[in-house]
Amino acid sequence: MTKITKPGVYDKVPPEQYHADLLLATTALTPPDPETITLSAGVAGTLITRSPAHAFIKHPRLNPDFEEEEKAHFDLGKAAHNMALRQDFWREEIAVLDFADRRTKAYKIAESEAREAGRHPVLRDQYERLDKMIGVLEAHPQASKAFKNGKPEQTLVWQCALTGIMKRARPDWTPDKGSMFPDYKTTADASPETWDRRFLLDHGGLLRMAWYEEGIKATCGVDPTLYYVVQEVAPPYTVIVRIADPDSEPMRIGRAMCRKASHIWAECLETNHWPGPLPVTGTMSMPGWAENKLSVEYADWMQAEPVTEPDPIPGGQSPLDAG
Repeated sequence: MTKITKPGVYDKVPPEQYHADLLLATTALTPPDPETITLSAGVAGTLITRSPAHAFIKHPRLNPDFEEEEKAHFDLGKAAHNMALRQDFWREEIAVLDFADRRTKAYKIAESEAREAGRHPVLRDQYERLDKMIGVLEAHPQASKAFKNGKPEQTLVWQCALTGIMKRARPDWTPDKGSMFPDYKTTADASPETWDRRFLLDHGGLLRMAWYEEGIKATCGVDPTLYYVVQEVAPPYTVIVRIADPDSEPMRIGRAMCRKASHIWAECLETNHWPGPLPVTGTMSMPGWAENKLSVEYADWMQAEPVTEPDPIPGGQSPLDAG
């Protein structure tokens, strides 16, 4: 474990230590008090989109029954992430498994051994896919330069200037100089409009962008511009680059979300009260844009259906006339 005693930027913090929030706390048994608990962007998003009770359950230090869930379908994304950030030695951090069926006992043993060794298990065909992905990434005029001359996955710990709570973040890449901070994402669809919508609205991107901006300002002393290198995980492995304009409306909304989450978190920590959502009973509804779109699309079919005679049996009598 990397010893962390105060806010700052820290190298080579093991991911297990970071995700368990063992940063300002020395062990998992350290009593959960506001001075040693840090808030991540993920838990902050849960706090304002679900409830404080949901955030409590999701936090590894607060929830005594917390268990990190390891899912096999995340492995390709993790391996691709290592590929992008560690282009010179990413192959050393994955384990290539030659199995045709994940359900076999032999595969499960090999998978477990890979995880225990700190490597990401991928099947042979996935490894070959990663090899092709890095070729496309390296051919992109901007993306090929994104993860050069800097450090991957540094841990940032800082104190919120508004509320005094402790926060943490783990940017994909910290450049040696300059203010452009890249992040690598994989996706099934890199169409700009589709990816922007899913990232910003479905995957917490609004809050996350502002959260990392705040952390970088507080610990690195620069006003960053965040940008995202987005790559598809299926051929042709399309790569796009999306920039978070610091003066844009999405960034302003994200900053407001951060402020809201910080104030709610501070109050919950102080009172040790983590309320759930209010009970709600109501009628189902759709987003306005979806309702408008479908109402136009099916307008002709939403009229009262005309009464029609049943189709006769070819060459014979109607079934309604059968005696």
